[in-house]
Amino acid sequence: MNKVTSMVLILFATTFLISCASTNFENIENISKFEHVEDEKSLWKEVEEVQKKLVNSSAIYPDKDLQNYVNGVLDKLVAGNEVNWGADIEAHVIYNSDFNAAMWPNGFMIVHTGLLAHLDNEAQLATILGHELTHFLHRHSLKSRNKLVNITAALGTIRVAAVGAAYGLAYNGYDPSGIDDLHNAIALGFEGAYYGYSRATEFDADEGGFDLVKERGYDVKEAKAAMENMLVATELVEKKGEIPYFYSSHPKTKLRIKNYSKFINDLSKDVDLKSTISNGEQEYMNHIKNMLIDNLSLDIKKKNIKLAKRQIERYSKAYSDDYKSLYYEAMILLREDKKDEAIEKLSKSKQLNSQHPDTLKELGVLLYKKGDKDEAKDNFRNYLILQPDAKDADFIRRYLDE
Repeated sequence: MNKVTSMVLILFATTFLISCASTNFENIENISKFEHVEDEKSLWKEVEEVQKKLVNSSAIYPDKDLQNYVNGVLDKLVAGNEVNWGADIEAHVIYNSDFNAAMWPNGFMIVHTGLLAHLDNEAQLATILGHELTHFLHRHSLKSRNKLVNITAALGTIRVAAVGAAYGLAYNGYDPSGIDDLHNAIALGFEGAYYGYSRATEFDADEGGFDLVKERGYDVKEAKAAMENMLVATELVEKKGEIPYFYSSHPKTKLRIKNYSKFINDLSKDVDLKSTISNGEQEYMNHIKNMLIDNLSLDIKKKNIKLAKRQIERYSKAYSDDYKSLYYEAMILLREDKKDEAIEKLSKSKQLNSQHPDTLKELGVLLYKKGDKDEAKDNFRNYLILQPDAKDADFIRRYLDE
């Protein structure tokens, strides 16, 4: 065991060996001046150490415009209350195709690209962010942790210590090629053991998030639509036993759809819902355009072909005749062993952009295998002009030397 892992284990074990911890705290938005309650300050300090490592890791999706957009929506929900709430509330987009968003106890939020890829508009995003923000405002993580400690102190300690150790490994020099799988494992443990949110807590977060969406003028009907989108997406996961932890730890999505239906129906008795302001569909799609392509490429690698197809359909609908869309449609067709159709898509992609290296390489490989060696070599030559130092450059040159 290395020093980093040992230190993290000791830190978490020491902190969580507590008994008779209080769970009766006032919601943060209801107090005039924020002050840490018992155990809260130490909890924040612990997660801040992990946070520092995370924000400087390869797990962060490298699109500042998207990060700024997500935080802009979050800022609308926060509405200038950060000082009153005593926290620097900020969201970071994680490059991971699992459907997840999570709020840490200190106001630090993570949102996976996989979640953003299956929402339709800003109002739906605001619903997710509002739900997570309510977890912070209602101190759900501290309440749940203390409840867990009171019931099973030893078990809670072991679980959380293991999570801390995993984070220590992940963000202190662990092989980055394994970061995605490790992050998934960490996330499962972190959400299930660290927060341990109950159905009642999740209902509370749904209700609080709905109120925030309503107060900020978003179309509240989109709150339910967000969950319906997530239900469709989860049903498309190829390996049903590996549904991401946003869904394994939260109540069943169908139940959450019922929650939002109730909120909407109750509100419609007093308010004309047609008068709600906006859902921000076009702006949302403009900000996730590049991310959609990157995220579906992860799903293709993970063999979640149905999920990738859904994202391709959304992308093509918004951006027709796009060379990237055609390229990834071809990649999906290859997974389905439809080589001739893949060649057709790649050829169209090349017509739209003859400078896309991946299209040229894949088209060259397929044509070579089909026996069209002269055309294949022409694509290979153009690929090497664009990517002379590619990892597979020597391999491609061997084709050309035949």
